[in-house]
Amino acid sequence: MRLALLALVYSGAVVLMYRRRLNTLIGLPVLALLTGLIAGIPAEGLLKDVITDGALRLHNPIIVILFGAALAEIVKRTGLVEVLIRNTAEFLGDRTTLIATFLMLIIAVLFTVLSGLGAIVMVGSVVFPILISLGISKLLAGCIFLFGLSLGGMLNLFNWSLYSDVLKLSQSEIFHYVLRFFPLALLVSVAFLFIEIRREGGSSFKLALPTDDPRPKLPFLVFLTPLVPVALLFGSKLIYGYDFPIIAAMFAGIVWGTLFAPRAAGSKAQLLTRSMVDGVSSVAPAIVLMVGIGMLLKAVAHPQVSALLLPTLQGVMPTSALGYVGFFTLLAPLALYRGPLNIWGMGSGLVALMKDTGSLPAAAIMAALLSVGQIQGISDPTNTYNVWIANYLGVDVVKILRKTLLYAWLMALLGLGLAAALYY
Repeated sequence: MRLALLALVYSGAVVLMYRRRLNTLIGLPVLALLTGLIAGIPAEGLLKDVITDGALRLHNPIIVILFGAALAEIVKRTGLVEVLIRNTAEFLGDRTTLIATFLMLIIAVLFTVLSGLGAIVMVGSVVFPILISLGISKLLAGCIFLFGLSLGGMLNLFNWSLYSDVLKLSQSEIFHYVLRFFPLALLVSVAFLFIEIRREGGSSFKLALPTDDPRPKLPFLVFLTPLVPVALLFGSKLIYGYDFPIIAAMFAGIVWGTLFAPRAAGSKAQLLTRSMVDGVSSVAPAIVLMVGIGMLLKAVAHPQVSALLLPTLQGVMPTSALGYVGFFTLLAPLALYRGPLNIWGMGSGLVALMKDTGSLPAAAIMAALLSVGQIQGISDPTNTYNVWIANYLGVDVVKILRKTLLYAWLMALLGLGLAAALYY
């Protein structure tokens, strides 16, 4: 009876989020409380274990997000983003597909460091006019941006922190999979771009950028700012076998960007202070979301809830390579609308339980959620950035879902096949 009621509550939450009647920031804490109440967690347990301890559960990833946000603000304030995008477009001349491909790659590089809706608005406001000037439709321009955003997010270090914290995986274990999955995701993204531009009848258009473009002249060393954290993390592992701490790597990037920022960005102290303050503001929704995720994690991990859910989950979890690929490929759309395969939604509460079943190694769970997460990252109409992109371009957000879903699903399938080969 309790299990059926819990399933009804979760299904209802999906429907409400789908119909935009329930915001995820509110929905996850509510789900955590309802989960505890249905499972019979006593009031003291709800207050301490679920609410209090849950709010602090993801303190490590939250701090990573804060440092990442400060680094992103420094990158934005130096003018690096606009210079990179516009110089790339001008250098490539009038070749539509080539410019679109390079812009997608530039977006991916930028969002290995950038995050938050503010950064997306800034980059999109530069990129979209360029893509549209090439004769690309507004709908396709939005989709190209989303594929680049997803590629960058795959390598964005603070996106790893949740997997690392919940599944107790090291950075090198996550890197081992992501390094191999990224080329497959890139292949699908480029295939999408080529196929859809050709389908639209795309041809070469002369790119016309404004002649009075006030781009700042930047010191060469400032262009290395987004690469500093990546170089420290991956270089130290590859050369010395040492897992460089993520927060320390981002701190180094912040120091580097501040030291070599152009004078137009203001004094060093002012740049650093404003970047930290504005960075916190830009990721506030993500922090609130992670507080709710922490509550849901603690609720689902509670012995009374685990006892309720674990037997059912053990009965359906795959145990073979073929079953693994088939199971998660078939259910991949459940990553949409903050569903049970979305680690930034209801899936956050099931991750630890998946590990507790003993059916899958932790790395395979990470790979599965990261693979199907591409559907959420690219196609999900509940993403605030999907909504902004649709509004900015004047297209229906559901049309973005329809345009991208099959490609994102293929990306998930390839990622799952890779994971099956690596972990079985």
